[in-house]
Amino acid sequence: MAYQFVAPPPALAAYVQAIWYLETPVSQVSAPTFRVLADGCPGLIFQQSESGSFYQYEKPLPALYLYGPATQYTQLQFPGSFRVIGFCFYPHALKTLFQLDASALTDRCLGLEEMSIPQTQHLPEQLMHQATVFNQIDLLSAYLVQRSQQTSATPDPTLHQALQLIHKQKGDVSMKELQQQTGLSERSLERRFKHYVGLSPKLWSSIYRFQSSVEQLNHNRYAKLSDVAFDRGYADQSHFIRAFQTFAGLSPQAYLRENQQILGNFSSSPF
Repeated sequence: MAYQFVAPPPALAAYVQAIWYLETPVSQVSAPTFRVLADGCPGLIFQQSESGSFYQYEKPLPALYLYGPATQYTQLQFPGSFRVIGFCFYPHALKTLFQLDASALTDRCLGLEEMSIPQTQHLPEQLMHQATVFNQIDLLSAYLVQRSQQTSATPDPTLHQALQLIHKQKGDVSMKELQQQTGLSERSLERRFKHYVGLSPKLWSSIYRFQSSVEQLNHNRYAKLSDVAFDRGYADQSHFIRAFQTFAGLSPQAYLRENQQILGNFSSSPF
């Protein structure tokens, strides 16, 4: 069982980093549990199954929902057979597509039916009746394109500049550097990040640094774990391990053993 990726349509290139789907054969009866790592980016999930409900820990999840930036790992339990489609957004998309303050959805999800948006009233039912996963992706894409055409909000250029620096330095960046790059005071920078990204710049940088270490582990670009800690700018290996346990809920060694049951982030660029 592995992710399959679909390129976002050009009309969504400013909002969607990646589209993915994950599905199992109808004959599968076991209910897998996945660990989801903190990645700091929001998105949209559609999920369907005829063999049970989807749960985050013991809380049932809606069929179609937005999720906000995650600052900690979580556990998802899937039914025996299922299909899940995910749209991984750029950090600003909760604000620019849905007029939501991103901090209101930090570590939370929100069923689209709770938002009272007219176009969403019958969307879950319409998705259930589509013949293929690609028809479902097309329908969700069309919905998001329609949202983009109805909003006047645009990405914040100063925020984009700060995110570019964080990306360039793999999260190893200080508040002083961000302030110098953007020309904003610490308070203004914090306020702008909370509004558009949902996290403080310091926390978002920490999560991005963690995710860059995950990418290094996934691609086997190290001889020993202390190499990853050094490359990613951690003070020492113990700081690296503590950050990993905070955002993944397990040590780097355990991650390498268990990463077949881990859902990570879906892109290499956050802006």
